[in-house]
Amino acid sequence: MRIPVIGLTGQTGAGKSTVAGMLKQRGYCVIDADAVARSVMAPGSPVLDSLAEAFGRAVIKSDGSLDRAALAKAAFASREATLKLNAVTHPPIDREIRKRIRAAARQGAGAVVLDAAALLESPSAKRCDYIAVVCAQEQLRLERIVKRDGLTVEQARRRIGAQMPALEYLLAADIIILAGPPFDLEEQVNRLAAMIDAVAVKNERAQTPGDKENEDE
Repeated sequence: MRIPVIGLTGQTGAGKSTVAGMLKQRGYCVIDADAVARSVMAPGSPVLDSLAEAFGRAVIKSDGSLDRAALAKAAFASREATLKLNAVTHPPIDREIRKRIRAAARQGAGAVVLDAAALLESPSAKRCDYIAVVCAQEQLRLERIVKRDGLTVEQARRRIGAQMPALEYLLAADIIILAGPPFDLEEQVNRLAAMIDAVAVKNERAQTPGDKENEDE
């Protein structure tokens, strides 16, 4: 059976992962694109070879695993470098995401939430029936990134600048979640959860025995 996919995205530091965690605590099936990325970039994978070719051997540790800090420094230094990273990693990540969506459908999930920072620039965007975008003021995002990743303010600004402009996220959104004071995040997540429930029920009622699973469009 095909199930609805709700994409969850937002600029770095906006609070997307917090929202994903709140949905997971409520029992929703959440696919974490970062976790998928880690699985496809395991030691010995062809993706690592492609990353080394694109960004240099410095992004691979002596034990053959990915040096995430080195990759982040290289890949988020500019918009061009980030696009290069996306070109290497998005196709294999999308293939694994497709498998996990199908597995969730077979296991009886009514819908799937796809938690992905670079969703709008990835082939996985076409798998989403709806897109929820988490937004926060830039100053708050800067503070969060500096604290979370141990960056300087200038490094954090460059990381933000390497992403799509905030307006492009808003234009793609079916639902917008405003994180940070004075907004009530819990109330907004409750509304998102209610929307997911409604979409899942509508989809289940509309299914016929011959409907296909989630697959390539």
